[in-house]
Amino acid sequence: MKLMLSKIAEMTDGIMFGTDREVDYIVTDNREIKENNTMFAVIKGANVDAHTFVADVLKKDTCSALIEDMRYVKAGCVMVDDVTKALARISEKLRTEIMDDVVCVAITGSVGKTTTK
Repeated sequence: MKLMLSKIAEMTDGIMFGTDREVDYIVTDNREIKENNTMFAVIKGANVDAHTFVADVLKKDTCSALIEDMRYVKAGCVMVDDVTKALARISEKLRTEIMDDVVCVAITGSVGKTTTK
């Protein structure tokens, strides 16, 4: 699914920096960036602040980043208040706008999911 950076900023009430570009994939691990047009969603962990990888990610001209720390803003970023909540908003919007006619089923619980077919 192709999205534009401006559309992601609109969906998340974020602020886009730089020129608009396409986003084909969104990843939360910078090591998963294999393709062009990939957005790195920066999540601050207990031991590592993923914002420190933003500069390396943005060296690829067609990549972008979803960030929440103003100190790391560069062209190709969308800054939001909370990246985790922004990812949830993007998912919700895509689910309702694009896949409204698709039935979604979830199997939950703590026992039996692995052995159930």
